[in-house]
Amino acid sequence: MNIEQLALKLSELQHHASGILKEGEIENWVDAVAQQMVVLKKIQKMLLNKSTFTLKNPEAKRILQNIELSEFDDIEEACLDILYHWFDPHDYVFRISEVKALLAPINVPKTLHQFIHEARQCYAFQQFNAVYSLSRTILEAAINDICVRTGRIPKWHIQEDDFRDLSFRDRVEKLVAPKHQERLCFHYHLLCRVIHGSTLVSENESLKALLETLAYVSNLYDVYQHIIKD
Repeated sequence: MNIEQLALKLSELQHHASGILKEGEIENWVDAVAQQMVVLKKIQKMLLNKSTFTLKNPEAKRILQNIELSEFDDIEEACLDILYHWFDPHDYVFRISEVKALLAPINVPKTLHQFIHEARQCYAFQQFNAVYSLSRTILEAAINDICVRTGRIPKWHIQEDDFRDLSFRDRVEKLVAPKHQERLCFHYHLLCRVIHGSTLVSENESLKALLETLAYVSNLYDVYQHIIKD
């Protein structure tokens, strides 16, 4: 059965159990509830393992919307079913080791630190599209930080998230030598693809994007460390 069929089956069992209870048939009601739990467990597993479903039946949608996903009879069993069938702790450690920490000569903003931390975590957990998107965020956050701390743009642009008259290229031109501007802007343009929803990326693409981004960021902080104002 697909999830829509299971939802309708659950609805049928719920109505059946309700009728039995009204008639006072407790033993039969207990059996009916047990049948509901079997179907409910299957539905929970499907909802936790997959993020989108196509439903034609409004009743099936109503049933699924009302299912509580955070209640488990056996959390250990749920972990085995949902997490460890695709994830190995050894892989986590190995992937974290592939993305080295940013080594900057000066303090970086807490936001940038968190973006980098989450990108490494996402790579370790095989969330490669998230890694790619965060790579763009990391690059832009670093560019914005250095532009502000070197006095090249007013801080209000960051505070108000207003870049209508200050494109990424405009900011790059304030920091990067002309011979390197095109390469950096091209890298940024590539990183926009996932954010704009136009593509999916592979593990290798996400790792390459993150490593190149961290290299750009590290180099920029090295170059401007002596004139950055805290």
